[in-house]
Amino acid sequence: MQQKFKKKINRFKKIKLEGGHYVLDFINTVEGRDSDEFKEQLFDFLDVLAWCRKVKLLSSYHIKKLYQRAIKNQEKAEKCYKSVIRLRNILYEIFNSLAENKEIDDYSWFIFNKRLKTALYHYKLIKKNHQFKWGFKAGKNPLQFVQYPLLKGAAELLMDLDLKRLKKCPMSDCGWLFLDISRNNSRKWCSMETCGNRAKAQRFYNKNNQ
Repeated sequence: MQQKFKKKINRFKKIKLEGGHYVLDFINTVEGRDSDEFKEQLFDFLDVLAWCRKVKLLSSYHIKKLYQRAIKNQEKAEKCYKSVIRLRNILYEIFNSLAENKEIDDYSWFIFNKRLKTALYHYKLIKKNHQFKWGFKAGKNPLQFVQYPLLKGAAELLMDLDLKRLKKCPMSDCGWLFLDISRNNSRKWCSMETCGNRAKAQRFYNKNNQ
């Protein structure tokens, strides 16, 4: 693989995953949605592939094949990238609404189900030596495969979700979503090492400058 893609893979190795589920980690590839400090992690389709590699969303075989297709057809890769970002926005609308105890927007829910239908159509069960696993059917645009496990995973998460455990980091320049798996459901921040410590430092500063 080209050096450029390897650099992207190394960049994602340094990024911590705090969501507790890969669908939430995908939504969290943006920081500060509700602030002026918007931070993007996915800048192109190769970034999407590098992220998929980090969370093991796709096999090494599929990532290699999709990488080769993306390099050969950069126009299709760019269209697919934009579609992935739209999916991320749809998933954010759904899970953020649940985290804030709000009604899910009807249009977002309609688009999600429309895309989910397409994703599930492309799944098949593969049998090998009395073992079974999910695989993909061939499609007109294989680059779209990156979205299918995200859609399927989002549907499964919604069905199993304990709403009391889904939370949103209150730091204004963060806003990450996460599952609180602490015993007493007391986790407040996406991470105490980052947002939690920043909030403590801010409180200390405010207290000493009143």
